[in-house]
Amino acid sequence: MDETVTRVATGLGLPLERLDPMVDEMVAFLVVASVSREAREELIEEAVRVFDYALLPAVRQGLDEAALHFIEYTGLDAIDMIDCIGGDALSETISWAVNTLAGIPVDRPKEVEAYAECAGIRGDLLSADDTLLASAVFYSFVAAINRVVQSLVA
Repeated sequence: MDETVTRVATGLGLPLERLDPMVDEMVAFLVVASVSREAREELIEEAVRVFDYALLPAVRQGLDEAALHFIEYTGLDAIDMIDCIGGDALSETISWAVNTLAGIPVDRPKEVEAYAECAGIRGDLLSADDTLLASAVFYSFVAAINRVVQSLVA
């Protein structure tokens, strides 16, 4: 297992075999933020904290920049993604991408297709290597997270 994944997961007291608990926590904050106007900013900040300090370091070395050429601009933010495919599907897709990029073998869930459609990932990438597709999923989610943060300051 990647040394960064081990260090991040150990620091958070998480089981080392999968990164799903971190993804579930991040998506849960976003789901609640999508319906709770009172705590929206606080919840989004918590989701971004998990993303920045736990997930991003765990996958950074596995990302393939070639995936950027397969993503079309949609303008969706992370809350829009939840509206598009639902929190569970978003969590499944991001978990798969994060685990794949961190070198943890997992099966590709069917939700990846729905995510790709919402996120503007070209359909021909669905038949590509898992690392390239996982990179596209992750990069598109980085953009969605950035958009939701920008909406807080707008």
